[in-house]
Amino acid sequence: ASTSPAKTVTVTQATTRTTLSAALASAPGTAVTTAPSGASVILTATVSPAAAAGTVTFNNGGVAMGAPVTVSSGIATLATTALTTAGANPLSAVFAPTTVAANKASTSNTVSFTVTKPAATIHLAASSATPFYGSSVLLTASGLPAAAAGESITFADTTGTTLGTGLLNSSGVATFSTSTSSPLAYGSHTIKATF
Repeated sequence: ASTSPAKTVTVTQATTRTTLSAALASAPGTAVTTAPSGASVILTATVSPAAAAGTVTFNNGGVAMGAPVTVSSGIATLATTALTTAGANPLSAVFAPTTVAANKASTSNTVSFTVTKPAATIHLAASSATPFYGSSVLLTASGLPAAAAGESITFADTTGTTLGTGLLNSSGVATFSTSTSSPLAYGSHTIKATF
């Protein structure tokens, strides 16, 4: 009888690769990197090899956008209307394997997704058009989209003096109360609201 020399066999994890893309729900086949606040957006994570079992967590700035999504045939998707913060939103997808011994976790490319403020016609009203000196005036901006709730509205005198800001509520309304002694002084003032 004879025995061969020992041979070391090392079982390793399969390396995975995850990529991320975004599209509008109205045109799912076209990748985009910008959309209006609150738009319906579909995020798609593609995991390879396609046979890798696990879940994908979609993140915005490192914060999960919802529960992990199960990968099916190498694809995980998330439909969301939660992209409401105007400006650049760093989106990514993280794959977590079901069996850690079989596959490695992987993180996608970061998609810099720009959210734009929705078009709006702002209606501005004042609690009084002829307030007495030293009294307060409540300024109300309305007509803004509910999807912009939490965004700031700036109230200013057209001379360039900023009076203050108000946060939009879920009804698309923002208010700010200002004094007619400071910063508004005696005389006529033209006030505007900017979104």
